[in-house]
Amino acid sequence: MTTSAAVPSRADRLRVVAWPAIATLVIALFAFLRMWQLAIPVPEGTVCAAVMPPPAGCAGDTRMMPATVWSAIVGVASVVTIGLALTGRATRQVVWIGVALTGAFALFGLRDVEHLSGM
Repeated sequence: MTTSAAVPSRADRLRVVAWPAIATLVIALFAFLRMWQLAIPVPEGTVCAAVMPPPAGCAGDTRMMPATVWSAIVGVASVVTIGLALTGRATRQVVWIGVALTGAFALFGLRDVEHLSGM
């Protein structure tokens, strides 16, 4: 008597992988866009309000290094998370923890770029 284990189909596996991958991509894309919107300096001659933290683009190039570092961290976290999801070698809980870590890195990075901790 043989028993056969139910092997999930490719569509079932894709359905399990799709939501964490989409969530990770959305988080990373939002973080990249917002960090670089804050970091890229405004053109010469643009008047900026004298408030702290400076508005987007009004800090000169002081936001470029933190934006670069945090973009790399968020990028690596998202690639690892999506890689774990696609290979199927990790459980769903581990993949969702990767999504949460990507989100946490994105939030910390946005805060660091926006509030210029080095100033």
